[in-house]
Parts: sequence; C-alpha cells; structure tokens
Amino acid sequence: MNYGKTTLVKNNKSHSLTVPNETLKLAIVSLLKSNSISIEETGLVIKINSSNIKTLPEYLHYKKKLIPYDTIGELVSAVIYIEKELEKMNKSIIYYDFEDIVVIDNKVFLFINDSKITEILNDSISINYPLSKSLPFLHPEIKNADILPLILSYKASYYSLGMIVIKLLLPEKHEILLTDELSKMLYPTKLYWFLSNSLNEIPENRKLIIL
Repeated sequence: MNYGKTTLVKNNKSHSLTVPNETLKLAIVSLLKSNSISIEETGLVIKINSSNIKTLPEYLHYKKKLIPYDTIGELVSAVIYIEKELEKMNKSIIYYDFEDIVVIDNKVFLFINDSKITEILNDSISINYPLSKSLPFLHPEIKNADILPLILSYKASYYSLGMIVIKLLLPEKHEILLTDELSKMLYPTKLYWFLSNSLNEIPENRKLIIL
C-alpha cells in the first residue's frame, strides 16, 4: 500500500514500512519507541513486529461502532506528536485524511503519508498545485482559495485534524462543525479544548493542545 512515497507491506507476523522522507521516518520511529512497539530499522525500512496493522478506515470498519472517547484522544495525541516532531525540523502537514493514518495493535496511531508534508518558511507553507475541494477534511483556507501558489500559515492544517475528530465523534453527521450541542457534550474534556483551539477561525491562532 502506498502513502505518497511511503509504502506499507503486510506480512503474517510483521509489517515493513518504507519511509523515504527522513524527517517523517525519525518522527515515526520516535513515536513507536515511546509506545514500546518492537521495531527493527534498516536504512529507509522500519520493520514493525506486529501482525495487526490496519488503515484507519479498516479499523473503523473492524470496530463497527463509535470509537471510544479515550481512543480518539490517543489518536489525536499521536498525530500531534508526529506534527510537532516535523515542526521541529521546519516541516508541516498540508491537511489530514483518514487514509493517512494506520493503527498498530488497535491502539497506536501513525500518520504516514509523506506526500502531505511540506517545508515551513517564515511560519508559512506554500501549495503550488490544485487540490480537489471535495476532499472531506480540507481546512477553509484551501477550500476558499482560487489562486496559486497559495501561501498559508503552517498551522492551517490543525483545523483539518479537528474536522477528523468531529467526524469520529459524530460519524452520521454530514456537516463537520463544532456545534453548540457538541461543545456542551464535550465540555470540559480534553477533546473540547483541543477542538476549541484547533478550529480557531484565524489560522495563526490555532493550537494543537491535548490536555
């Protein structure tokens, strides 16, 4: 399976993740080690000693019910970890989608799509190619753009991650919005504060916080 130039090869007892993007590879290895996942590294290849790796859509189909609140929190924490490791090396993620994330042993989440990673320059990222505005988790700055290149705050994609969380909380809803009803349901949990900060209308004021 391909995720940009990243490839995932599934075997019976282990899986091999080939990550040509060195920045992403370092972030993934750091996250896996922090979660005590057994791995072996050879060049660009990370051998993950687990027979249970699913894409996020596969995981959602496997669960066949709402993901528990705590599990959504673990997903958010893992993606924030990857994002922050990338930002330390002046990289950011353009936007998120379900297909960018895999799940190890039904508990450890990884963002692995290197095609979504771009350089940060002067706290901004540049998008030089058109994106389909029908993609489900595009943040408003891309949806409303009509001129290329598009120069955005590197924090713009935080909104996209917030949209994914709302979809996981309310999978039957067509509109992905932080409604008053959802806010009241979540307040004062850590996902409430995460959504309040990531969905700020002003990109520069967005934050990735999971308390």
